[in-house]
Amino acid sequence: MVSNQGLQGIAFFEATACLTLLVLFIHLKRDNTAPFYKLWLIGWFCLTISSFSQLAIFLGFNSALATMPSAAGMAALVLFLASIVQLTAGPNRLFWPVIWLSALLGLITFYYENRAHAWQQSYWQTAVLQSIICISAAWLLWGAASTARGHGGKLLAGAFTLLALNTIDRPLWAVGQIHLFRFAFDHFLNACLGIGMIVLLLETARSRTAELSEKMRQLTMLTASSSQSVSLQELLQKV
Repeated sequence: MVSNQGLQGIAFFEATACLTLLVLFIHLKRDNTAPFYKLWLIGWFCLTISSFSQLAIFLGFNSALATMPSAAGMAALVLFLASIVQLTAGPNRLFWPVIWLSALLGLITFYYENRAHAWQQSYWQTAVLQSIICISAAWLLWGAASTARGHGGKLLAGAFTLLALNTIDRPLWAVGQIHLFRFAFDHFLNACLGIGMIVLLLETARSRTAELSEKMRQLTMLTASSSQSVSLQELLQKV
């Protein structure tokens, strides 16, 4: 009973955190129209579905939603990796193919995890694949963050790295003595992904504002210099 209540609390925390961050991401979409952000937003929507599916499991929908958290979570990670590739390597034409790939991997995970005896259990293949995706995203982010200002990229890379290390032995969570802590840490790292992306977006907006201010300052100086030259010329003509 205590274990079930603990899992309920953990699932409720992740669902509320994902929903809150989803609202923030939708609000920031107006100022961020890049392809990488669209992929991230779709991925976060999948992660929100995964978190609410876990919460709904405790309400008696075990047979219908037993494998939905794993499938939606896999699709979210694939979309996150595609978003990081778009962010670090520049935009390309792989937007829709990546969406179809994430949907395909989500369906494969749904079918494969459906053979598990309980929703807490997982297979090693799924856990290793999720860890590889997280490590790849962290490696790309760390390489790009080392040559850029700010801490958003490094924070996001660290969250992906910790998530990969925490997920790699997921099949052992259901039989371990500290499985509640591992589930809670996993959901906390998912929330850290959203916080890291928000920090990255805010830092990017601040750098754009600083660049625009510098251009306006240079334009003002050129305008003032030009007006001063005209005034000096007029003064010489009068003399």
